[in-house]
Amino acid sequence: MTNIPDDIVPIPLPTPFIVGPVNTFVIKREPITLVDTGVSTEDSYAALDAGLNAHGLAIRDIKAILLTHGHVDHIGQLSRLVEESGAETYAHISVVPRHDDPREAERKSREFIYKTFHEFGVPGEIIEAAKKARESFQGMSGPPRIDHTLADGERVFEFDVLHVPGHSSSDTLFVDRDRSLAFTGDHVLKGVNPTPLIRRDPATGERVKSLLQFEQSLERTRALGLAIMYPGHGAVITTPDEVIGRILQRHERRTEKVLTLVRERVATPFEVSRVLFPELDNEHIYLALSTAIGHLDILEARRQVLAQSDNGVTYYARLH
Repeated sequence: MTNIPDDIVPIPLPTPFIVGPVNTFVIKREPITLVDTGVSTEDSYAALDAGLNAHGLAIRDIKAILLTHGHVDHIGQLSRLVEESGAETYAHISVVPRHDDPREAERKSREFIYKTFHEFGVPGEIIEAAKKARESFQGMSGPPRIDHTLADGERVFEFDVLHVPGHSSSDTLFVDRDRSLAFTGDHVLKGVNPTPLIRRDPATGERVKSLLQFEQSLERTRALGLAIMYPGHGAVITTPDEVIGRILQRHERRTEKVLTLVRERVATPFEVSRVLFPELDNEHIYLALSTAIGHLDILEARRQVLAQSDNGVTYYARLH
């Protein structure tokens, strides 16, 4: 039976997102450290304050904040917490836009995503619904102030830093090898597959093949042989190898489902997403489309499907 350390306390915080609450973790020894922050809403702030108080702590006691990646539910209230606590912040260098200010980086990201939606066959009215959904989340995050940018292989406190891109470009593990544990953000979740999201490579402007990248990162993580993972959502993981294996198995089953569809007819990524998630509402097309294109990327890498373009829209057909 795995022993869970008593100096690491999960504090789940509410979010408005389909994924539900996000986990923050407080490490109750000097320096008092928070892992991730939640979104910038009053409900999230109140839940964090109450969670800390329940363990004899207050926001002003936080001395360091580690960020597992740059998504709004994980870094949203960073600025407020830093202002109130004076905490030092630590994150992989990819959390911080290298050439643009955060607003310009977000603008470029939005433009790329909506252009990709069009190329993947998403109808205009659904693109507009997705835009409105994304705009409704504005204001849930301030510009990240990162005091210490980290690179893969560096060390902060007792943790080794591992960059494991896939779900996002900035996914980071903080690994305590002595205790065989890690904070994993959204890289590994129990009972659900993290979604490797459609995104643009800022260096090339091209789309990253996120699911292929994610599976490579998962294999690297599995090789660590960890005993405990503290994920960004859901329960603490005490069987990491088993959980990673199940994620990869679900990937393979879904890839086979997509291959069966494309064998039957030529299809756009949007059409594939509708088969995979027939009941998902239009506001969440980003998640569904990211999943669909990820599995099409795998099939294309295996030379089982071929991408073709017709009037600016991409279709996939079987090769054999």
